[in-house]
Amino acid sequence: MSRSTYNMLVKYPDTNTNGIPVTGATASGNDVTVSFSASEYTNLQYVAGSVYIVPQAVWGVLSGDPATFTDINPIGSGPYEAGHLQRNRGRHAQGQPELLGWPVERRRRTPGGERG
Repeated sequence: MSRSTYNMLVKYPDTNTNGIPVTGATASGNDVTVSFSASEYTNLQYVAGSVYIVPQAVWGVLSGDPATFTDINPIGSGPYEAGHLQRNRGRHAQGQPELLGWPVERRRRTPGGERG
């Protein structure tokens, strides 16, 4: 667990998408203690399994609310990027999968869409 991640949930409640009643977190060596305003022993799947642990070196230097942060230089957009989109169908163009070492496929069909 990451002390900084759970403290971010307290400081910016809109990042707490599971509604975990966390009140803070402390660390001593490799031990992290997370405090709650209510008993959470039955919600372990949310406390330990659904919170995205984020690195403090990256997220700790941001100014403002991380829920509204837009990364203008993302590491990757996945294997496909949105191409031509319509109401009920769309085409995805090749993204940059080679940066992640993934095989390259030129286009992908979406539900209701056409291949091409």
